[in-house]
Amino acid sequence: MVAGRHDAGITLVELLMAILVTSAATAALVGGIATLARAYRRIEERTVAQQTARLVLELVGRDLRRAGFDPGGTGLEPILEAGDHVVRIQADDDGSGVIDDRSEELVAYVFRPDDGTLSRVVGHQSMPIASGLPSDGCRLGFYDAVGAPLADAGSGLDEPRRSAIRRVALRVVVRDATHAILADTATEVTLRNRAWTAED
Repeated sequence: MVAGRHDAGITLVELLMAILVTSAATAALVGGIATLARAYRRIEERTVAQQTARLVLELVGRDLRRAGFDPGGTGLEPILEAGDHVVRIQADDDGSGVIDDRSEELVAYVFRPDDGTLSRVVGHQSMPIASGLPSDGCRLGFYDAVGAPLADAGSGLDEPRRSAIRRVALRVVVRDATHAILADTATEVTLRNRAWTAED
């Protein structure tokens, strides 16, 4: 019996078609995996940004709530320095009547827009808590008892305006390399240990 033409195996055309179909399917699969990987990286980037912003708000909020703690009634000023990118506070945590400038009784938050670093300064020791922020990545705002903003004229708030501070606002913005916003969070903290006068 003579074998038919197709009994010998597949033809070159059929082989080429099979390779073409397999290549197309592989390209689609690789493209899908790359898209998923990009989406995953974006989600991860956004998650890290949001965690960083939340950490900053928690740290600053905690310290602001204890600012001016003065169990001895010495008339301690809660805020020693205040501006768009800096706030320095004090609290008599041990009730000694004296601020230990080497401890957490003296804390500052300083943001450097030029390199995007926000640092927590305890005494004389500085520790970055967020880096790579955009130049608008961290901004402080200060308000008096009626909610009026106490504007920073460029050199920080003077002593009378610092004494008028009753609330502090903080906004943290994290952007990616294309300047798209990954996180934009804000909080306001009322000073607990500020003496409110009759005018307030």
